[in-house]
Amino acid sequence: MTQANRWEVGWTLAQPASKPAKTWLSALRRVTSGQPTVILPYANADVSALVHTGLTADVTSAYAMGYSVADSVLHGSFGPSIAIPAGGMADLSVLTDLATAQRIGTVVLDSNEMPPTDPAVFEDDAITSVRTGDGLPMTVLLADHTLTEVLAAGDTSSGVLPPATQFAVSQRFLAETAMIAAEAPDSDRSIVVAPPENWSPSAALAGELLSETAGTPWLTSASLGSLAGTPDSERSIGRHRPPATKDSPGELSGSYLGTVSEVGTALGAYKDLLYQASTSYVQGLEQALTATESVAWRGRGAAQGLALAGKLYSFMSGEESRITIIAAQQVPMGGSSGLIPISIQNRSRHAIQVRLNASVVDVPDRTSQLTIGHFQDLITVQPGQAPTVRLPVSSAPIGPTALQLSLTTRHGRQLSLQPVTLTVESTRYGRAILFLIGAAIGVLVLTSVFRGVQRWLRADLQLAPEDADPPGSFVTGTSSARNPTEAPDDLADARRWADDA
Repeated sequence: MTQANRWEVGWTLAQPASKPAKTWLSALRRVTSGQPTVILPYANADVSALVHTGLTADVTSAYAMGYSVADSVLHGSFGPSIAIPAGGMADLSVLTDLATAQRIGTVVLDSNEMPPTDPAVFEDDAITSVRTGDGLPMTVLLADHTLTEVLAAGDTSSGVLPPATQFAVSQRFLAETAMIAAEAPDSDRSIVVAPPENWSPSAALAGELLSETAGTPWLTSASLGSLAGTPDSERSIGRHRPPATKDSPGELSGSYLGTVSEVGTALGAYKDLLYQASTSYVQGLEQALTATESVAWRGRGAAQGLALAGKLYSFMSGEESRITIIAAQQVPMGGSSGLIPISIQNRSRHAIQVRLNASVVDVPDRTSQLTIGHFQDLITVQPGQAPTVRLPVSSAPIGPTALQLSLTTRHGRQLSLQPVTLTVESTRYGRAILFLIGAAIGVLVLTSVFRGVQRWLRADLQLAPEDADPPGSFVTGTSSARNPTEAPDDLADARRWADDA
């Protein structure tokens, strides 16, 4: 349970190391340094449930996390070796994923998962094999179901076991193993002893059982790895194959993992939102999600697992809610084009990179002519900053036009942020004012030209010859000279023609 809850600390603040935990880890390193170690997926993720709901990528992620944490904590190098499904139950679909995707060649199952086809067979052996759905061979180590039940009787949550119970468990363990050896005393046979999930015996019982395993004449201890590589003629015993598809007892439900899957989708978007985030921060988020898929939440623990998933989702939503679009609700525009200032404010604790999306809201009874020009839509925002983007718009029709603004990640993933709507109010007053100014300038130019011509004509009259008739003088009939500014008197010519007649 400690592994499933450890991620909560990473979200708040760094805590000092626990001295008891440090001592325990040091002892664990000493023990594991000299013998083969089996690494479970991180937080002991419910592999069967994940495979049955199609979340096979989460299985791969859980195993990768488990190997990584084991490398850092135990100071070793761990990789695919042996799988121990929860409760020792796994169908062929689960075994196929373990063999193909996880590259695991050995699995430990409960002996009831592959019983002999002939129930009269007593010379049973714990080592067998099976071919997965893809035809790959897999070694199967069958944990004795009866011995698992014997050990379950020694489980205690307080760490203290009554002496009578400890004695009964110890003696029953010796009796059962002695009977197995007596079934075929002349042949070497393998027995796999697997305690139940979350087994917590008293220190005295655990020490006594280990001592009996090493000192009993009919038992010789061996590692799981050595059993997997031991050739055994008893593998020819006919056994029932695991079912093709069958839920393990109490595995996480589809509805539970459906909720976890939604949180995983939100986590993928949040990781895509972050800009150059630290590896430890991202790994902490991924480990938090995997912790919600632990077998610890089977049965009555589902409520607590969902509560942890809700905390993770609330954390990401809270970080995203600190990112806001700052824009005026109404933007006046005097002309047909302009630039609209829009700011992206980041009040979270991490740098982000978002893509600003802008679109025109269509009105059913009106086709808007407003168009949005090209702009730098991918924006990097540091914590506490609010850079401004100028959105170019053109061909704005007279009247209001609504624009919708939204943010996505750099790869277009949707965020939990609500879109923002602003209104562009175009009056075209700017163009009308330009027309008025142009007309006024034209009138001013024409007036100036007219006055210039008048001044030129006046100057020309002042420069006329001195013998010319002064303005207003009459011209005699014998004189052919006319004022150059007067036309011939056609009426006088007509009277002259009448007198001659």
